[in-house]
Amino acid sequence: MNEIDYLDEEITLELHAQGKDAWNKYMREHPDTNVKFFSDLRNNPDFAGFIFPRKANFARAEFLTSHKCNFSGAEFRGECDFSGAEFRGLSDFSRAGFSKKCDFSFASFQGLSLFEECNFRNECNYTHAEFLNVSFNCSSFYKKADFIKCKFNVLNPNLTIPAKLPRDYRENKKSNENFIQDFRKNPIWYHDRSVYFVSTIFHMNIDFGHSLFAGQAYFNDIEIQKVGSFESCFFSVVPSFLQTKIPCDVFNRIEVAYPTQKSTLWNKENRPPNESWVKKLFSKTSNESATGYYRKLKQLAIESKNHDQEQKFFAMEIKSKRFHEETSFFSMALSVAYGSVSNFGFSILRPFMWLVFLTLLCTACFYCLSSTKISGLLFFTHCPTAYPSGVCGDNLNIYSNNYSPVQNLGHLFNSSPITA
Repeated sequence: MNEIDYLDEEITLELHAQGKDAWNKYMREHPDTNVKFFSDLRNNPDFAGFIFPRKANFARAEFLTSHKCNFSGAEFRGECDFSGAEFRGLSDFSRAGFSKKCDFSFASFQGLSLFEECNFRNECNYTHAEFLNVSFNCSSFYKKADFIKCKFNVLNPNLTIPAKLPRDYRENKKSNENFIQDFRKNPIWYHDRSVYFVSTIFHMNIDFGHSLFAGQAYFNDIEIQKVGSFESCFFSVVPSFLQTKIPCDVFNRIEVAYPTQKSTLWNKENRPPNESWVKKLFSKTSNESATGYYRKLKQLAIESKNHDQEQKFFAMEIKSKRFHEETSFFSMALSVAYGSVSNFGFSILRPFMWLVFLTLLCTACFYCLSSTKISGLLFFTHCPTAYPSGVCGDNLNIYSNNYSPVQNLGHLFNSSPITA
């Protein structure tokens, strides 16, 4: 394979320093120019509106600035490679055009990332990428898009301060803990830890297989025209697929956690902390819109003929109504009873165990009542009307205290009244 001839690093940095007009003029005059940035990029790298006529190589580049890395409106006419790149602050690729293949695999976006209104004309690869907060609103993917094993809304707990940061910045961030706290306080870095694919169109295949979403994910009004896959995805918060247009068989073994509290950073197993069955039974969702989200997921599961998923989302829909749509004690009591007795129709063993338990309980109660001795029956207060004088006294010897109520009733029906 022939090696790619890149533009000299000094010329590249000099053209970049002269601004967009000088850069684009040079690139139009030299349409076969391949660009590679060898140095770490800091001090607000601005590539807004830049034209990259051939391959643009930013592989393993480190954008160390705590402010904005701007690629908005950039035109990548050749292949672009951001594999393994690290973006420390806000990264803006809004309205960027990708004419050839683009590679963001293993890239780390540790701030707010904007890919809004982008056009991906060819295949794009985000495999194993990590996002803290990202938006792909109103973007179009015309070829295959891979988001396999991505991590969304996850802040790297092993993040350390590189020695290449400015000294005055390092002195104020002496520990990894303080550095992460700065992420949380700064809205540019932290934002609301959500994923936005609102009004996004995927003209070809899209694959989110085995991806992890630790925060709220919005897939509202997306359109998947070919094949889409969310196989084995895990959502820490119920995602929104309202008004989506996606084909059947999209969801397969998708896992959605019941949102009983606000999202937190994930533990080592990439799962929320386990809750006791009591908390799960009487839990209240922190998301008031969760009922509609679960209802939409149930509808998508029905369309894809995935009845196991349908039952699971149906159960979560009923649970999410508590304290929101259902506020009366009676309705919530029925909901809790339905879940505890049959697990919302999902369990076969649980109703059977309840049947066995109630059968044994009723049998024991009946045995105890049938073994109880009584002093007499109120029925015999009306004995003179049923039997002639002198007979009732003899019959009372039959219904004595030596018999149980059931035995007394037996003697009663076996005895025939004496007519006058």
